[in-house]
Amino acid sequence: MHSPRMRTLHLMSASRTSSRTVRDLLSLGPRSRQLTHYLDVHHGGNAPTRHVELDIDIGADAKDWNAIQAGEKLKPVEMELRRIEEVTAEIVKEMEYLREREMSLRDTNESTNERVKWFAIGTMGILVGFGAWQVIYLRAYFRFVMMPRF
Repeated sequence: MHSPRMRTLHLMSASRTSSRTVRDLLSLGPRSRQLTHYLDVHHGGNAPTRHVELDIDIGADAKDWNAIQAGEKLKPVEMELRRIEEVTAEIVKEMEYLREREMSLRDTNESTNERVKWFAIGTMGILVGFGAWQVIYLRAYFRFVMMPRF
């Protein structure tokens, strides 16, 4: 398996995985700490490579709706309404997350713009100050040099 940064991921030695299968590890979820302990980053070498393509369903899509329908004895319309309700709840949750993220990014952007503005004002002030000092210094220098000495 490859990570988003194209590093090869593989399972650690069998003694450390405590006889867990790949299916068991993947059922732990993408954010599980246990899964993280069982995956290791492989940094090259002569190990054989194998490309694995995973199709992972999350949320409402990951549920077995036929089993839920059979277990709760739901009509097909009721089952479809429940599935749509869960999908809608996931969409609302995702939109809330995106709204919070947008607010956080906007605050970061505004504070960065404020810092850049004050940095530019400070830089301009320093440059104007050095320019004025240079004019005063050079006038005094040339007055001193141009003075006739007796």
